[in-house]
Amino acid sequence: MPKRFTDSEKWKDPWFHKLPPTSKLFFLYLCDQCDIAGFWEIDMERAIFDTGLSTKTLASAMEDLESRYESNGTHLWIKRFIEFQGNYPFNGKVGVHKGIIRLLKEREEFSNNITRLLNGEGLPNSYEGLNKGLFNPTSNSISNSKGNSKGQGQKITPLVETEDLLAANQVIDYLNEKANTRFQHSVQSQKHIRARLQAGATVEDCCLIIDHKLKWLHDEDMAEYLRPITLFSSSKFEGYLTAAIRWDQNGRRRTKEEKLARNKAIAKMGSALYDTQHNEAPPEMIEEALGDGGNGNG
Repeated sequence: MPKRFTDSEKWKDPWFHKLPPTSKLFFLYLCDQCDIAGFWEIDMERAIFDTGLSTKTLASAMEDLESRYESNGTHLWIKRFIEFQGNYPFNGKVGVHKGIIRLLKEREEFSNNITRLLNGEGLPNSYEGLNKGLFNPTSNSISNSKGNSKGQGQKITPLVETEDLLAANQVIDYLNEKANTRFQHSVQSQKHIRARLQAGATVEDCCLIIDHKLKWLHDEDMAEYLRPITLFSSSKFEGYLTAAIRWDQNGRRRTKEEKLARNKAIAKMGSALYDTQHNEAPPEMIEEALGDGGNGNG
């Protein structure tokens, strides 16, 4: 179990002292859960479970602490964690420093401040309050910036149980049920769905696309693309939805191309060639090979 330094004087620090108890709890949680470089992979569902805080309270805590971190949407970086733990300046001969340097290099595009640390420059003066401790006041100039370019520290939108997040989880559950996948309620899986929902799409739209693309299950080259990042990407969603609506209005019947692809998949499974006259394999063959009862809705 890793051991970490704490500051027994933090309870006298004006910034920390004025935080609500729940925000203090969440800050200490972040300091325990981040890696040795100060990065925490954002997992609000786990944080809610571990701390016992409500989603609303956790969102408020994130706002209270926003001067302490930078975020790119998937990870949160506690800006002064490395220094506070006594691991800066770096010594390339020290094992833990080698690990920190490796993690920082992997995420160097995260912020110009990471580049500064790697170059031995330290953090800029605007990060410093009366002292240099982790719990002392720091500037909001970086964490509050709305830009996405390197060094601007994207301000995080807490992933709490808002209406669109719950809806995104519903879509993920539907995909897992229909395609026998195991996607988690993670930031990576949620973000594309949430973006489409916030742009005006509905859960029904998303589920319709899933239904339409279940045909990919029978194509070994396409099956891997039954995933949120593909199904709900901004560049593909409109086209997928248009095709799915047309398919639904047409009675969910397969096109000739879909039938051919399906029968090709059956042939690969070692069944038999499709019926060239009807471009469709016998129902009993489909039922045996694909296990969908031959209902033609795959």
